[in-house]
Amino acid sequence: MLLRRAQYRVSEQNPVPIARNIIAAKIQAGKRVLQRQIRNYGENAAIQSAVDSLNISLRQLKDADGLDVVRGIEGDAAARYFGVFGQLLSEKSGFSFDGRNRRPPRDGVNALLSFVYSLLGKDISGALQGVGLDPQVGFSARRPTGARQFSAGYFGRIPRVVGGQVGVVAD
Repeated sequence: MLLRRAQYRVSEQNPVPIARNIIAAKIQAGKRVLQRQIRNYGENAAIQSAVDSLNISLRQLKDADGLDVVRGIEGDAAARYFGVFGQLLSEKSGFSFDGRNRRPPRDGVNALLSFVYSLLGKDISGALQGVGLDPQVGFSARRPTGARQFSAGYFGRIPRVVGGQVGVVAD
């Protein structure tokens, strides 16, 4: 119970440091996926540019002093990552990716990403509860009451790693 009280207090009084760490982990995960693509399949100027942009986002994040700034950096980094995500997919797979969309997803790749988010979100929520944290208390996102805010903060990290494997699996 003391852990949850501390979680509630931090989420209300000073959520920025935790939000920065969560978003930094998401950006790092995306960056690693892109770097692995370059390492495995050779130089790609667009992907390298996205990696460079993600490095800039990580540097900006260190100085972010408010949640709106953190969310802005997160959004920019996501746009950079998903801007080249289609290049991670093998042409032989038959899949194409023209950008992230959801609610409802309008293509197979976005449906797969949303499905992965759903499965992993439940697991992350359970893991948070298992150690005594409340998955409905968030640090960076504005979500409706009852949403799994804390676990949702991690959603971008794991599916990027799993999603980044789609191109490798499809080869």
